[in-house]
Amino acid sequence: PEPMSVLVLDNAPIHHAMRDQLNALVAARGARIVWLPPYSPMFNPIVSLPVPSYASPGLNTIAL
Repeated sequence: PEPMSVLVLDNAPIHHAMRDQLNALVAARGARIVWLPPYSPMFNPIVSLPVPSYASPGLNTIAL
């Protein structure tokens, strides 16, 4: 990363396995890491939307 860069990382296990090394490497380049919070359906508004039922009759039919 370039100096003054911000890296945004999620909570993937690979990111946390090397967290100390990543922080040191990025800090040495003059950048910083912002870690996303753990996933929560409460913070993801799309999770609360109704899911369309693709199995309902008429949605996947073709009128001939």
